[in-house]
Amino acid sequence: LPVAPYLFVVAKDNGSMIRPEYMRETVKILNYAMNNITMLNRVTGQNESFNQFCDSFCQLNEPIRQFY
Repeated sequence: LPVAPYLFVVAKDNGSMIRPEYMRETVKILNYAMNNITMLNRVTGQNESFNQFCDSFCQLNEPIRQFY
């Protein structure tokens, strides 16, 4: 069963996200999710971080890091 988690980040003031402080916070959120969201691997019985269990679609948000 494929897994496709998404984070949808919007500015609190409903303004543009293309502002340095908002981009910085977005990257912080992405980093936190990549390292702290876990899922149980039923084959190994181990919890895996997003980086470990995510496949192919994991780099979806990479352009945000490049733009920032």
